[in-house]
Amino acid sequence: MWMEEDPKQRVSTVRAREALAAGAQTVAVGYPFCLTMMTDGVAAQTDSARIMDVAEILTERLGL
Repeated sequence: MWMEEDPKQRVSTVRAREALAAGAQTVAVGYPFCLTMMTDGVAAQTDSARIMDVAEILTERLGL
């Protein structure tokens, strides 16, 4: 988490690129740091997707 990364190989950018390449419109995460990481990664791409915590998706689906 605290290591210096090559800007072209940042974990957030690589994971976001993988999710978007799979055609994801919503990316579910289960950890607050992953939410931040994926949000940053998707923002760095030209495509976009919703990044949501699993609890947010559950709440939305239950209509709460």
